[in-house]
Amino acid sequence: MRKLTVLFAVALGASLVGSNVARAADVTLSVVVNPTSASAGTYAVFGTISNPNSIAGALGGQVAGISSFSIDILGNGGTSITTRARRMPTGLLDTNDFLSSYGFVQFPSNGTLAGGSVAGLAAGQKTAYAGGNDPAQDAFVVLGVGRAAGSYAPIGGTTSTFANPVLLADGSYSGGTGSITARVTSGNFFNLLQDTSAASGLQWTGPGNVEAAVSVIPATTPVPEPGTLAVTASLVVGLLLRRRSRTLA
Repeated sequence: MRKLTVLFAVALGASLVGSNVARAADVTLSVVVNPTSASAGTYAVFGTISNPNSIAGALGGQVAGISSFSIDILGNGGTSITTRARRMPTGLLDTNDFLSSYGFVQFPSNGTLAGGSVAGLAAGQKTAYAGGNDPAQDAFVVLGVGRAAGSYAPIGGTTSTFANPVLLADGSYSGGTGSITARVTSGNFFNLLQDTSAASGLQWTGPGNVEAAVSVIPATTPVPEPGTLAVTASLVVGLLLRRRSRTLA
């Protein structure tokens, strides 16, 4: 049985879903947009377990991290997704064995890019295996992803680190107006590891012991319009010139 070593935790909790809303095993998505010109830029999609309470009777009463996910990334109102890539913790249990990949390496997919949107970008961990519990198989699963920032450093293997919210995917877009949405629909899923011990700390043992998130809260972020970028650039230039004139004076 393994216990997660947490580097630091970002407490989001009910503040993301509303303090008056009682939910369990919620995931909240977010989208960050970074324009590189008036008609193009990059984006990143993040996820966090905003309510960790288990609804499936986990011994620890909570979920221990993300198990697998599938999301859609939509370009809206003049914005089109042009590239995409999944980004989740992965590594090797043994640096001499390239078949010892751990983390989100199960059925990975960058989804289908069509019509300026992405459908079914997905990745999962190796939570299912034959027979009873096997610690050697459990070692392929990274705990705490989506719960807190942390790292996984198997002896003799490679280290993976992750922030919270965790980066699910990123890519580029075209268009100077509109927005980008990340969401889970009926064709997608978001599954979470169950905490399988009543002891303190996040713990998980396989096989299985996963549950679906009760809700996945979508996110939509506007793409700054060219006029907004121009005004921002002018303000920055003006401030720099003013600072320079004061320095010369």
